[in-house]
Amino acid sequence: MFAQIDHQPLGDEIATLRRYARVLTAQPAKADALVAECLARALKRLPSWRRLKDVRLFLFTMMHEAYAESANRQAGNGDDASKQAQAGGAPRRRQGPLPRGTHPLHAALQRLPDAHRETLLLLSLEGMTYHQVSDVMNVPIATVMSRLCHGRRLLWHEMHGAGNDGICVSGGEFYRRFNANRIN
Repeated sequence: MFAQIDHQPLGDEIATLRRYARVLTAQPAKADALVAECLARALKRLPSWRRLKDVRLFLFTMMHEAYAESANRQAGNGDDASKQAQAGGAPRRRQGPLPRGTHPLHAALQRLPDAHRETLLLLSLEGMTYHQVSDVMNVPIATVMSRLCHGRRLLWHEMHGAGNDGICVSGGEFYRRFNANRIN
């Protein structure tokens, strides 16, 4: 019954969600819990799936909401902070150490504020358009573009140190380097 929805294999979507969650959280157990929460939310809304144009975007929206709420629960900020995060509120950075042997790019991504990391990952890793990311994160396209620009710059500084303050990596160069070091 759940094997296919609008000719999009749900199994492929789960694998994509899991990959995204693993890079987003940097912890396999948290990633699996995030995917489970995302799927639980999606299944609660199963009757509305028939009206969806793109199940993938719907699932990523559920993932974004679950991640924002989870991060706010961990910070102990409650419902008001959850609404603020969904509206693009204060940036949060990952706390705590990364697992031993973490790839330098992965470590640098984890040091970015959540909103910038999510935007970079959705555009670069998942290949979404600005419009799709705007829909998933429930922010204007201009905000997506701003987060992408700032996220690239922050990632560049994380990878190359603060001594490169005058350097800004172009979009094409960023994607070439990002995809050359892609984390699967």
